[in-house]
Amino acid sequence: MTGIPLFASVPSPPLSKPVAFLGLALIGAVWGGFAGELLGSALAGAAILAAATCLLGAWLTVISKQHGLIGHLVFAGFSLLSGLGGIYALSLLSL
Repeated sequence: MTGIPLFASVPSPPLSKPVAFLGLALIGAVWGGFAGELLGSALAGAAILAAATCLLGAWLTVISKQHGLIGHLVFAGFSLLSGLGGIYALSLLSL
Protein backbone atom coordinates (compact mmCIF):
# COMPACT_ATOMS: atom_id res chain seq x y z
CA MET A 1 0.00 0.00 0.00
CA THR A 2 1.36 3.44 -0.90
CA GLY A 3 0.23 6.91 -0.03
CA ILE A 4 0.94 9.77 2.30
CA PRO A 5 1.94 8.76 5.83
CA LEU A 6 -0.23 10.03 8.66
CA PHE A 7 2.25 12.56 10.06
CA ALA A 8 3.96 13.53 6.80
CA SER A 9 4.52 17.19 6.05
CA VAL A 10 2.37 18.06 3.04
CA PRO A 11 2.54 21.55 1.49
CA SER A 12 -0.74 23.43 1.45
CA PRO A 13 -2.16 24.38 -1.94
CA PRO A 14 -1.73 28.01 -2.96
CA LEU A 15 -4.62 30.37 -2.32
CA SER A 16 -5.69 32.61 -5.17
CA LYS A 17 -5.52 36.38 -4.76
CA PRO A 18 -9.26 37.03 -5.35
CA VAL A 19 -10.27 34.49 -2.71
CA ALA A 20 -7.77 35.95 -0.24
CA PHE A 21 -9.00 39.48 -1.03
CA LEU A 22 -12.63 38.54 -0.38
CA GLY A 23 -11.79 36.75 2.84
CA LEU A 24 -9.73 39.63 4.18
CA ALA A 25 -12.37 42.14 3.07
CA LEU A 26 -14.97 40.22 5.07
CA ILE A 27 -12.68 40.22 8.11
CA GLY A 28 -12.05 43.95 7.66
CA ALA A 29 -15.77 44.64 7.39
CA VAL A 30 -16.53 42.75 10.58
CA TRP A 31 -13.63 43.88 12.78
CA GLY A 32 -13.34 47.37 11.33
CA GLY A 33 -17.08 47.90 11.64
CA PHE A 34 -17.02 46.63 15.20
CA ALA A 35 -14.10 48.91 16.12
CA GLY A 36 -15.75 51.84 14.34
CA GLU A 37 -19.00 51.37 16.22
CA LEU A 38 -17.19 50.83 19.51
CA LEU A 39 -15.09 53.98 19.10
CA GLY A 40 -17.80 56.00 17.37
CA SER A 41 -15.92 56.80 14.16
CA ALA A 42 -15.33 55.12 10.81
CA LEU A 43 -11.88 56.69 10.75
CA ALA A 44 -11.07 55.06 14.10
CA GLY A 45 -12.08 51.67 12.71
CA ALA A 46 -9.83 52.21 9.70
CA ALA A 47 -6.98 53.29 11.97
CA ILE A 48 -7.37 50.12 14.04
CA LEU A 49 -7.15 47.95 10.89
CA ALA A 50 -4.11 49.86 9.60
CA ALA A 51 -2.40 49.66 12.98
CA ALA A 52 -3.04 45.92 13.18
CA THR A 53 -1.44 45.43 9.77
CA CYS A 54 1.58 47.55 10.75
CA LEU A 55 1.98 45.69 14.05
CA LEU A 56 1.85 42.36 12.24
CA GLY A 57 4.53 43.55 9.83
CA ALA A 58 6.72 44.73 12.70
CA TRP A 59 6.25 41.44 14.52
CA LEU A 60 7.15 39.39 11.44
CA THR A 61 10.24 41.50 10.83
CA VAL A 62 11.59 41.82 14.36
CA ILE A 63 10.50 38.63 16.10
CA SER A 64 10.30 36.09 13.28
CA LYS A 65 13.16 37.56 11.20
CA GLN A 66 11.14 37.22 7.97
CA HIS A 67 11.82 39.91 5.41
CA GLY A 68 10.35 40.68 2.01
CA LEU A 69 6.69 40.48 2.99
CA ILE A 70 5.85 44.15 2.34
CA GLY A 71 3.79 43.29 -0.74
CA HIS A 72 1.71 40.82 1.22
CA LEU A 73 1.19 43.31 4.04
CA VAL A 74 0.10 46.04 1.62
CA PHE A 75 -2.31 43.59 0.01
CA ALA A 76 -3.71 42.57 3.39
CA GLY A 77 -4.08 46.17 4.58
CA PHE A 78 -5.78 47.24 1.36
CA SER A 79 -8.14 44.26 1.54
CA LEU A 80 -9.08 44.97 5.14
CA LEU A 81 -9.71 48.65 4.45
CA SER A 82 -11.69 47.82 1.30
CA GLY A 83 -14.04 45.64 3.33
CA LEU A 84 -14.57 48.41 5.84
CA GLY A 85 -15.02 50.96 3.06
CA GLY A 86 -17.59 48.72 1.41
CA ILE A 87 -19.65 48.61 4.59
CA TYR A 88 -19.62 52.38 4.95
CA ALA A 89 -20.37 52.87 1.24
CA LEU A 90 -23.42 50.64 1.63
CA SER A 91 -24.53 52.60 4.68
CA LEU A 92 -24.24 55.87 2.72
CA LEU A 93 -26.26 54.44 -0.16
CA SER A 94 -29.08 53.47 2.16
CA LEU A 95 -29.62 57.06 3.37
